[in-house]
Amino acid sequence: MKTAKESLRRIGSFRGNSSLKNASDFTLDIFSDHLIVYYKRLISLLERNNPSDSQEVYDTYYKIHLRMDEADKTFKEASEKFRMDFYE
Repeated sequence: MKTAKESLRRIGSFRGNSSLKNASDFTLDIFSDHLIVYYKRLISLLERNNPSDSQEVYDTYYKIHLRMDEADKTFKEASEKFRMDFYE
């Protein structure tokens, strides 16, 4: 993740507009800060194979999906705006 974030910083903004870069950075933050934590938790729960953990397993899956949806929405909106501003 650090390499990807460093690459984004080196590339910089386009014509003074950093919205797409910022959305990309946000998406990487979600992935590195949240999904990895939730993924580790999910694997830990599944390895225990304890039926009493079923709600927590469900909640963890749900958190992963929520965060990915948030990242996807943010990136798509920024990408579409960027395309409209600079391509069409």
